[in-house]
Amino acid sequence: MAHECFADDEKESKPVDGNAAVAVLDIGGDSTSVVVSSPGPVWFRVNRLGGISFTKALVRELNLTFAQAEQQKRVPAETHRAHELEAAFKPVLLIFA
Repeated sequence: MAHECFADDEKESKPVDGNAAVAVLDIGGDSTSVVVSSPGPVWFRVNRLGGISFTKALVRELNLTFAQAEQQKRVPAETHRAHELEAAFKPVLLIFA
């Protein structure tokens, strides 16, 4: 990230701002990673909350199969149970609180 966003060489036309930063959020199946990079320091955090956490919550709360829960999670607009999805996701999201 630092090379792509903060390169300071003759070929690079954009100026490097000493206060500039770039953040990347990677929500994976098992975990979520946050990386913040600037011309100097790099900060990162990994949280155990991932996409599978939401799928497991749907399986547990709505008594769905894993495949059904994955489909409902990926295309929530196709379900008539949106309020139930939200209720199932709420305890998982409280991990961040």
